[in-house]
Formats: sequence, structure tokens, C-alpha cells
Amino acid sequence: PYAQYIEGKDAVKSLASAPKRLLKLVEQIPAGAMKQPMAPGKWTAHELLAHLADFELVMSARCRLIAFQDNPVLASYDQAPWLEGWR
Repeated sequence: PYAQYIEGKDAVKSLASAPKRLLKLVEQIPAGAMKQPMAPGKWTAHELLAHLADFELVMSARCRLIAFQDNPVLASYDQAPWLEGWR
């Protein structure tokens, strides 16, 4: 579902520029608002950033498996316990 956001763009350049873009966005959020839900039942900005960091670890491992194994088994993970660790 996210392909529409990268269509016509260089994926590697987009990934490389993401940290700076995220930093600019985060700098606009008042410190006290980082741990306030954006809407009832939604994640906070802090939780969202933590999820991105966790997901990067998972995807990094998956990419290595894909690159170096013939038939890799890509295990799923339950993000809820990881997120609880950041709260």
C-alpha cells in the first residue's frame, strides 16, 4: 500500500534522506507532546519513532537473509511487546 509514496522516486535516495527528514519533523514537535497520543487510541510520536527503529532492525535482518540464503525463512514478529518496552 505504500508504493504510491515512492513511485517515480529513487528508493535508495529516499531511504538515505529519511533520517534527516524525520529529524526535521521531530524538531517541530514540542518536547511535552512527544508522549501524547496524536488521537485517542493512536500511538504517540515517541512510540512511532521507536517502532521505526525496531522495524529497521527487523528489515535489516530480513535483507541479510534474502541476500545470503537461497530460501530464507522470514519470521514475523509481534510489535506489541517491543513497543511496550519503549513506554
